[in-house]
Amino acid sequence: PRSLFDSVAAGRALAAFYGIASLDGLGSFSRAELAAAGAVLGYLRLTQKGQLPRLARLRSTAAGAAMAIDAATRRNLELTATLEGGAAGSLLAGIDRTVSGAGARLLRARLTAPLTDPDAIAERLDSVGFLVEAEGARHGLRERLRRCPDMERALSRLSLGRGGPRDLAAVRDALGQIPAIRDAFDAAPPPALAASLKALGHHQTLVDRLTRALVESPPPGIRDGGIIARGYDTALDEVVELRDHSRRLVGGLEARYRSETGVGALKVRHNNVLGYYVEVPPQRAKALPEAFIHRQTLASAVRYTTVELGELEARINGAAEKALALEQAHFDDLRADVVRRADDIARAAGALAVLDVAQGLALLAVERRYVRPVVDRTLAFEIRGGRHPVVEAMGAGGDTPFVPNDCELGDAGRIWLVTGPNMAGKSTFLRQNALIAVLAQMGSFVPADEARIGVVDRLFSRVGAADDLARGRSTFMVEMVETAAILNQAGERALVISMRSGGAPPPMTGSRSPGPQSSTCTIATAAGRSSRPIITSSRRLPKSSTGSPATPCGSRNGRARSCSCTRWRTGRGRSFLRHPRGAPRRLARSGACPRRGGAGAARTGRQSQCCRPARARPQAAPSPGGTGARSAAGSPRRDQPRRPHPAGCAGARLRAPRRGQGR
Repeated sequence: PRSLFDSVAAGRALAAFYGIASLDGLGSFSRAELAAAGAVLGYLRLTQKGQLPRLARLRSTAAGAAMAIDAATRRNLELTATLEGGAAGSLLAGIDRTVSGAGARLLRARLTAPLTDPDAIAERLDSVGFLVEAEGARHGLRERLRRCPDMERALSRLSLGRGGPRDLAAVRDALGQIPAIRDAFDAAPPPALAASLKALGHHQTLVDRLTRALVESPPPGIRDGGIIARGYDTALDEVVELRDHSRRLVGGLEARYRSETGVGALKVRHNNVLGYYVEVPPQRAKALPEAFIHRQTLASAVRYTTVELGELEARINGAAEKALALEQAHFDDLRADVVRRADDIARAAGALAVLDVAQGLALLAVERRYVRPVVDRTLAFEIRGGRHPVVEAMGAGGDTPFVPNDCELGDAGRIWLVTGPNMAGKSTFLRQNALIAVLAQMGSFVPADEARIGVVDRLFSRVGAADDLARGRSTFMVEMVETAAILNQAGERALVISMRSGGAPPPMTGSRSPGPQSSTCTIATAAGRSSRPIITSSRRLPKSSTGSPATPCGSRNGRARSCSCTRWRTGRGRSFLRHPRGAPRRLARSGACPRRGGAGAARTGRQSQCCRPARARPQAAPSPGGTGARSAAGSPRRDQPRRPHPAGCAGARLRAPRRGQGR
């Protein structure tokens, strides 16, 4: 409802939720921020009918604090999922070396929102670099983190009132590993790791209580029973003993009755009608004392009961329910104790996730020979020996190693054109440099021999496209929309990689290519108004006088001419794209006619109707003794006059006599 987005009402609701008189103590928030936070709180109240979850305090995040990556770029770069939708083969799957659920989630969050502050990036890189060098600390930390359950999720369920005994055990086991995690560091860690170790806190009192109260491996549900350890509650121990060992108690009472009465055939039995009863043969019934109360006489036995047996039966029948009630009370008490410490526990869970990500990235750097990048506020983009992280990982152990590539963008060269045939690795090179920028700014070492990267605030990718039927967009429309977004949003620190736009055939279609069709990838500046490089791609650029691939259109370095495309329309409503210079001459040499097939007619050998000879009229059949209409000079079609070519037809230029020659 729109009422949830009322900023004034949202401010009051948030203050009431946090139990404070005013939100000024939490910080200064805009009306839009209050409306968004209030809408989230209202949604939780609508969907969570019971207890609301624990929410962290409100915190504003600057718009430029993280690298902006649009949906198309995330999809094309396959950051968290491949184009087919699977996780295997994505960048996240290739770099994930975490051992806990919280660490995996934090790694995903960092990958999808790289930082733009060089100082914060340097702190993360310091943590990874420390664990790269400290092999013992890295191994010890990894082994102890492996024993930590997902305390973050367990705490969330307990706060909502939906947690079970295993969630309490998860909190116990995770907090119990904190002293060992601290002991794993022999030397003083860098500031970021030291802050995480400090955030772990001290929870030994809670750990001791949970250890005494809970069994080692509790069942999943409270109704299953058996979650409280023996010795924690004496009354509960007696009830559990009665519940679990009732047969033994009944057997002991039976032996005592035999000894007191001297009737060896006395038995204590149970049925659904009488419950527990004492049974003796009829001839020994008179030997029983008056304490035995008669219940039933049969031909073969006489049945009695006693006050003591009735009390034992009552205790046995209520032992299961009483044990569950006592265990439920203890569980609620333990859960309340954990929820009261939720803020400290959540802070410890976050610190464990940070440590897990740091050790995972350090292990990745050691395994894949990654190096520490230099991230600063310049506009440089210098990669020496760069490698694609996913392609290299998938080919590890194979016979064909990944060939590293350099990429240097800056004042000396803001535009790169990378040409090559299909399957030459052009798009791999494009994605490789974009992924290196993402890895560097998320705080990871990068797959290169050396890397220096100026902070990238926006990342765009125009690599491949598919139609969007849900929104009525063709493939070409999707490409144009993505290109327009790049031109309108790319600033001086934006990094853009792009291949050729438009799925139409290249402009050279119609001429026979002597070799494989070449493509071009370009690194250039954005729309002439930014100084951040762009990587783009097109098909079959013209060549300069030296025979080298042409530089981008509009360049003034003298190595290539400017090339552009124009559209012309025929009388029949067909449109074609061609180069304004050079194309008519090629059409004339090929004998193609723009009214029928344009340049494509030369490839297929077709002629337009205007260039074909006039159709011959049917001839009468020759008489048996006469001569036919066909002469020895040739066919009648060859003798028929041709229709004149229209003005501007390539066929007319083809048949025009050369200078100084007659027809």
